[in-house]
Amino acid sequence: MFDRRKSVWLFAGLLLAGFCGADWFACGFIGTLWSLLLLVFRLGKYITVLETPMLLGGIQWVVAPYMIYHLPHASKYLMTISPEYYAEIAVPAFLFFCLGIESFNREVTLPETISITPNFVYLLLGISSVGWLMQNTFLAVGSFAAMLESLFGAAAIISWFQPSKKLRWSVNILFWVYLFIRSLSWGGFHEILLWGVWIVVYWLYKIKADRKKVLLIFCCGVLFVGTCQGVKWNYRETHRNGNITDLFLFSQLAADWLQNDSSSILENEDFLLRFNQGWHISQVIVYMDSTGRFLNGSSIWSSVVSILLPRYLAPQKRSAGGHENFLAMTDHRLVGGTSMNVSYIGEGYGNWGKYGAWFFPLIVGALLGLALRFTVYLGKFDWKICLFLPLIFFFAEKVEADFFMTFNQYVKLTIISTVILLFYQRGKFQKSGKNRKENTDIP
Repeated sequence: MFDRRKSVWLFAGLLLAGFCGADWFACGFIGTLWSLLLLVFRLGKYITVLETPMLLGGIQWVVAPYMIYHLPHASKYLMTISPEYYAEIAVPAFLFFCLGIESFNREVTLPETISITPNFVYLLLGISSVGWLMQNTFLAVGSFAAMLESLFGAAAIISWFQPSKKLRWSVNILFWVYLFIRSLSWGGFHEILLWGVWIVVYWLYKIKADRKKVLLIFCCGVLFVGTCQGVKWNYRETHRNGNITDLFLFSQLAADWLQNDSSSILENEDFLLRFNQGWHISQVIVYMDSTGRFLNGSSIWSSVVSILLPRYLAPQKRSAGGHENFLAMTDHRLVGGTSMNVSYIGEGYGNWGKYGAWFFPLIVGALLGLALRFTVYLGKFDWKICLFLPLIFFFAEKVEADFFMTFNQYVKLTIISTVILLFYQRGKFQKSGKNRKENTDIP
């Protein structure tokens, strides 16, 4: 029932219905519900990669903005355009995005017999440690050190597929402690949530979870996400110590929120704002409509150049984070550690107006599907590349990201992952000396 062909026809049908006069928000809600079903029914059977951004797109671009519009006393980050005008732009963009993904999406599986040596996990931990040291010394160069440090997450996932239980639990416990300390130090939880999703995806696939387990874990995940987003506002306003004691503060706020505020989340403006990407998109629409300063593809071209050229060849190349796009397309300058971006819809509108907002997400979705196919193709040479998908597609899971963030991460971490695999294989061959054996990690 949930194969790609039916999905393509469904999203195309919703687009046709909307353009023929059906309510756009209704079409968007149906598309979001279908994305939810796709994720739930594919979890455990496959390594789900692009189903999560489809669901998040529906939540952040359609559902949350709709609920913000219908709040009786909204006062923060107000949507500055009418709901009809917003829906006319954002909902078709969401459906086109899903259509692009499902047109080229594919099922990702791992070999039935998997044997990974602990040495591979140790190698990743060592490289991640080098990245951490570079991050915290003068050796840090751009985002390269952060990419190396993120291999810690890959090591945590890959440890599930090697035989040592002690190593498996040690690495995962350390990784979660590291994530919580890192996230609680500044009050941002997106790393915990995204890595949590990836670890659950691989774990459910490893145990071949049935539908009941998938639904149970999914409901627990929704509760955890809701709790993190529900307490974020209060947590950031509270004095923090920057150490492990912040975990107790977070736990206390979470308990209070679950006891007193969780029942009214659909009427809680602070909670809904955490999921609302519509405000950012509306700011792009207002600014571009009032000034007419459309970029006509210049931000996309600069992104492509920045992705392909190293910084020593292009010292003025873009930096990740979304600040440049946000300033150019909304005239708002982000200060301090504020992290905001215009998303694919905003980037498309900022370059080409309404039609750009529609068709640019379609192109991005198609490119994501093709990128996934290419990565799986690389798996024919070494299937372990499929264990690096959480790194390679990390920013692809965040629909508030822009073209540069998503595909810069994809290109660089595909290269890094491939180099690591080649180094690992060559090291094994050298170690075996005269009695070289075939790669025992490939069934």
